[in-house]
Amino acid sequence: MNLLDYNKDVYLTTDVGLVRKANEDNCYGTETPNGFLLVCCDGMGGHVGGAKASKIAVDSIVEYFVKQVHSDIPQALTDALLFANMQILGAVSENPELKGMGTTACVAIFVEDKIWFAHVGDSRIYIFCNNTMQLHRLTKDHSVVQGLIDQGAITEAEAESHPHKNRILKALGIKSDLIPEICAMPIMPANGDILMLCTDGLTGMVNDEVLQHIFAQNIPLHEKGENMITLAKQAGGTDNITLQLANITCSTHQSSVFESKGTVVTQPVPAQNITINDTEEKKVLVVNNKEKKNKMTTIILASILLLLTAIVVIILVRGIEKDDDNNVEEQTATEQVDTPQEDIKSPENDSDKKGGKPAWIDFVKDKEYKKIENITFREDFDNIESIFSKDGNFISGKDFDGIVVFKNKHFSEGKFTITNPINENEPHGFAPNYEIQYNREGNKIN
Repeated sequence: MNLLDYNKDVYLTTDVGLVRKANEDNCYGTETPNGFLLVCCDGMGGHVGGAKASKIAVDSIVEYFVKQVHSDIPQALTDALLFANMQILGAVSENPELKGMGTTACVAIFVEDKIWFAHVGDSRIYIFCNNTMQLHRLTKDHSVVQGLIDQGAITEAEAESHPHKNRILKALGIKSDLIPEICAMPIMPANGDILMLCTDGLTGMVNDEVLQHIFAQNIPLHEKGENMITLAKQAGGTDNITLQLANITCSTHQSSVFESKGTVVTQPVPAQNITINDTEEKKVLVVNNKEKKNKMTTIILASILLLLTAIVVIILVRGIEKDDDNNVEEQTATEQVDTPQEDIKSPENDSDKKGGKPAWIDFVKDKEYKKIENITFREDFDNIESIFSKDGNFISGKDFDGIVVFKNKHFSEGKFTITNPINENEPHGFAPNYEIQYNREGNKIN
């Protein structure tokens, strides 16, 4: 038996987004002798390498399931991903200029009344359970920030702005000894459930709660997908956006059975309270909630009152402490300040903790590092603000001791490698070999 009608119950789409010059994502859906197959990949390694890696992965996985029938589906998923991994590594060995290319991968195959799945990297698989109107994650990212979340070091919200949020721990095409993650048990979905495979171009822009709201709407499947793409682009569209939706319509299961790796904790919003309005040809998600609006108004008024009070206090304090000096920063730099000079340099200085000078400045000065000038990095590393080495220079492909400063003023100290661009005029790549991570105040965070 089939769980759905592949011709009308499946929606696949990919969008370049608003920032990237090329689409490095790739996806495909097709019938095979083993069942209906969905594959979703997010390439990396530059415009050329990323697109090539994701295409090789999709083609290889599809080929593996199309060529023959497999009696052991979990093992077949493992073998298909390993096959794709070796194909990418083989392409790199034949074309050394593609070194560093790789891709994430999500795979789902519909076998009779079950869905088996596997993944590598931070592309995700979700299921929207129609009976409870809740969205569940079925995969857990193979990423640095997911590890920190699991350790309790950061929250899901903090992960969104973490300097290493784009660093993944597993990918196809990087190492030959890859171990894919295969589902421990298959999904047994009920009618009305919706399976989604997607890249982080969607989940990095639209959080799970909003995705759940969209799934809960009583609109056609393709409109749900279009609304997700629209919202991801309205949030910035900084990455390529790819998603695959499969609506279960022919299941015999009365209830959904699956292993959840994460659930939206808020109460689901009833579909009738969510509308998509067209404004200047853009679709905007509107949640009709008067209480939220009233709370927001109160917060804004209170904030304005506090701000005005703070301004009055600051003016009074400055009038008492300073007669002629109109520049606080100049006064801080002179000997008139009671704080000892060596205390100002300390990463633990209270002024740093209150939003003053970031700790990395003194780290760089103490180590006598010099800034590497006139270097640009690929879009994958757009969170890097500056890099410092012993002499302000580097040799492409060779590691060096240095400090990397991120745009949120967190920084890392260790050994790093700046890789050659694929083409002469393209930006460089970057790889940490060993690092100790610090927050803005100079406290270790790993």
